[in-house]
Amino acid sequence: MADLRSIPSILVVDDSPEDAEFIVSAIRSIASGEQIAVAVNGDQALDLLEPEPGSSLRAMPRLMLLDLKQRDDALSLLRRVRANSSTKLVPVVVLSAVVGQSEVRRAAQFGANSFVRKPADPLRLGDTVRSLATYWIDLNLPPPDNFHA
Repeated sequence: MADLRSIPSILVVDDSPEDAEFIVSAIRSIASGEQIAVAVNGDQALDLLEPEPGSSLRAMPRLMLLDLKQRDDALSLLRRVRANSSTKLVPVVVLSAVVGQSEVRRAAQFGANSFVRKPADPLRLGDTVRSLATYWIDLNLPPPDNFHA
């Protein structure tokens, strides 16, 4: 995992150490060169997204995986990410074991790029995360670094 001073290409926000470990391991199995940071709450995630002191810009992660059902309000974090001009284009995939239409709708309203069922089984979770990482890291074309929406 990346330390808090490096720039992660993938940011995992999950308050479950076990789930975070499975997610990181699954990503590493197909994208070993990616810098991955794990934040256990929204405040830590926002700290990782802040520019270094003295710098106005910072490279943003290519992907944020956000657990919906954590102790912090994940949708509040998502709202703050989307409201910030520096982070609003970071792709955010919301993961949740509880999938109802209201959760999916709210995540979409707050700006989630995708909502994915989070399997309870670690093997299926690994498969799901590998599929997500393959799409967002290998196939998806992000906006250019100099693009400002």
